[in-house]
Amino acid sequence: LFCATFYHFYVNDATGGIGIMMRKVIQEYMMLPTLMQLGKLEDKNFAVFVVSLFMQLVSILQMNLFFGPTFNPYNIFARKPKQSATKTKIEKDRKKKQ
Repeated sequence: LFCATFYHFYVNDATGGIGIMMRKVIQEYMMLPTLMQLGKLEDKNFAVFVVSLFMQLVSILQMNLFFGPTFNPYNIFARKPKQSATKTKIEKDRKKKQ
């Protein structure tokens, strides 16, 4: 979702508010384009680079050596889901039977 939205607005919205804002934020606050001289790339090539980098980093972080296959970059700050009431009731019933 992030990749498609970023690519669409960065490549196709050169005169719109969102596209202009994204370009300003990336050029002024992100050091990556300056350090790697990526500012010289065309919009499409830069967007492909960013999307590819994001996808590669997420796939590496989903390896078992790091966070595992359940890692989700969009859910970094989310809490663990609470157990549903039916699940806990079933578990309590099982414990009573034992």
